[in-house]
Amino acid sequence: MTSPPNSFINATGGAVIVGALTMPAVSTLGDLIWATCIARPRMVYGLTHGTLLFLCMGLYLGLVARKPWRGAAAGGLIGFAAAGSFYLLGYEPAHGEDRQYHRITVHVKRPGLRIIHRQGYLDLPADERLEQLLRLRISFLQPASELPVTMNLSDMKQTDGKPAVAALAAMPMTRITLLPKDGRYVGRVHVYLAIFDGNGNNVGFHHKVQDLSMTSAEHERAVSDAFRYRMNIRLDRGDFTVAMTMRDDMSNEIGTAVQKVRF
Repeated sequence: MTSPPNSFINATGGAVIVGALTMPAVSTLGDLIWATCIARPRMVYGLTHGTLLFLCMGLYLGLVARKPWRGAAAGGLIGFAAAGSFYLLGYEPAHGEDRQYHRITVHVKRPGLRIIHRQGYLDLPADERLEQLLRLRISFLQPASELPVTMNLSDMKQTDGKPAVAALAAMPMTRITLLPKDGRYVGRVHVYLAIFDGNGNNVGFHHKVQDLSMTSAEHERAVSDAFRYRMNIRLDRGDFTVAMTMRDDMSNEIGTAVQKVRF
């Protein structure tokens, strides 16, 4: 038996690497399109999606191994089995945001199934849910980056000697949704200030709302500027983490800037 030439081995290895990088990207894009285009998911859709996805992966690996049909068949069977091994359900409650706790009970007719679900939920308005999130430990705050928010902290002189800083947060005015109304442009920005001590515990929280209203001429000048909001903070001695979050009222996009201070 003769060994394959090195050029073939190198080409095969290169193809595997390219496939390993390309397939996750393509499958992620496919999942996004699938979730966006399928308005009412059904079990058959999930089975079809899983089967086709793994069939393509198996076909590619089979082509590399010069056994395309075996790879496609094995990939299709694995995808069907994987997609059929679980089913994700969700529902939209009929009641509004009533600030009440609601228990969840799931009943199925088919025996032998393992069901995993939440025991219940507290139905709060979206704004209150965001406030609760921002009050949590600082590690939960970092992903808020939809809006490019920056923050600058500067010392303030106090007659009583207690440490104080001025927190100035800013984001591009173009990221604020301003709508024409009665000959003016109006919008609203929510500003949240969360302060955490050295142990990550929340020791201060403030929520401010800034309404914006400007003429057409002011709007044309403002789009090249930034929206700024300042808060003064009085702190005790120690290490603190200051986080300022901005949320556009119309788009509901948020951004957070975080900075550490020591006194």
